[in-house]
Amino acid sequence: MRKIYSIFAAVLFAGSMMAAEAQHFTQTITLNSGTFTAASEDVPAFITWKGGNDKLTIKQLKGKGTSDVNKSYIGAPRAYRGHILSFEAEAGYTIDTVIITCNNNYFGNSMAAGTTIGADTIVPANKTAIDARLNYSSGAKDTLINKTGVSMFFLQNIASASNTQLRFTAVEVRYTKAATLEPSITVGNVSFGTFVPGVSNNTKEFDVIGENLSSAITANLTNGTDFSLSGDLTAAGGKLTVTLNSTTDGDHSDNIQFKVDGTLYAESTVTAHIVNTTGLGTKENPFTVPDVKSLNNTFPGNYWVEGYILGGIKEHQINNSDSTAIALAATIDSPIDTIEVQLPKGDIRNALNGNTSAGKKIKIKGSLESYNSVVGLKTPTDYEFIANPSTAIFNAETTEQKTLKIVENGQLFIIKNGVKYNAQGTIVK
Repeated sequence: MRKIYSIFAAVLFAGSMMAAEAQHFTQTITLNSGTFTAASEDVPAFITWKGGNDKLTIKQLKGKGTSDVNKSYIGAPRAYRGHILSFEAEAGYTIDTVIITCNNNYFGNSMAAGTTIGADTIVPANKTAIDARLNYSSGAKDTLINKTGVSMFFLQNIASASNTQLRFTAVEVRYTKAATLEPSITVGNVSFGTFVPGVSNNTKEFDVIGENLSSAITANLTNGTDFSLSGDLTAAGGKLTVTLNSTTDGDHSDNIQFKVDGTLYAESTVTAHIVNTTGLGTKENPFTVPDVKSLNNTFPGNYWVEGYILGGIKEHQINNSDSTAIALAATIDSPIDTIEVQLPKGDIRNALNGNTSAGKKIKIKGSLESYNSVVGLKTPTDYEFIANPSTAIFNAETTEQKTLKIVENGQLFIIKNGVKYNAQGTIVK
């Protein structure tokens, strides 16, 4: 009798077999999507990521006395003070090594293993942190957690400052499958996440693991229109490459069937959410504001974006007295269709704040992620002004009085009934 298990996609069949030796695997988990679970009664909110052909579960948990885990961390993973990352292998597997790839300069040098887990987390009371060796060096991009043969461990941010954080983009896991008597095929699901034609890589490689099988494994797509497969499998499995062929906007999915001697033993799902954009996110061909809006904080990474600065923004309202953020729009007279751009202290804030740059068109490079709980751009690293006409009229009269918006030498002015005002509402002679 055959049983197909949804988590492992494993197949068991009767027969007396020799025990298979332990197998070792290495897989990279790209954390561009996860599952957010909202707070419920005494359980704080948390995020779950799956990886390693679903062999590893990573959770971000709220530690004692810290802020809640935020839904926006799914697209841009980060762990603030007190937050905990838990790593748990599925039954029959142990974790050997985990390498966390950090983003920019957020190396999390206050992250530590072996600390006490807060009582108000979802970690079971009988689970404790396991000692790990953490390597940090100037300019390093990888944090190595050296583990051998454990099924679960924790990493906690014990920083004193609330804004000290570890930002991470991928996790490489090296794990071991214990020796077994049971013939099996193990596969995982494949997700392209949000895919932008011309920007994203249209191939994904993943492992197929076969044990105690007498014939080679075959893999075929159920539909075969939007995706294609390449790679040769043996009875022990191997690597398959999935190629996304479609460039049509929207959600796409297909099932991959794995067979031995014509009998179906396992299935996995491949998915992609395609968003076609006007720009490509480069300096030469930046994303537009509508591009960023359509990506909706689901396409993490540092990209160039162009648009008009409407002015400083505070609490989602244009407010040029606030210099910490600006509203960026596709046109100078589209205050609704905007994104919010963070301006950290320094040269970029001085150059782009709403007091000095309202009405100017710019290109700006930064991280596409939620800012102030809306579609945004954070931690900009570069910018460039785009030349504007010396004077431009953007919109004409209202129902009660004639109102003009003009830009002169890059500055925004408003003319009401023949009186000229600057962007702050002061009369200009």
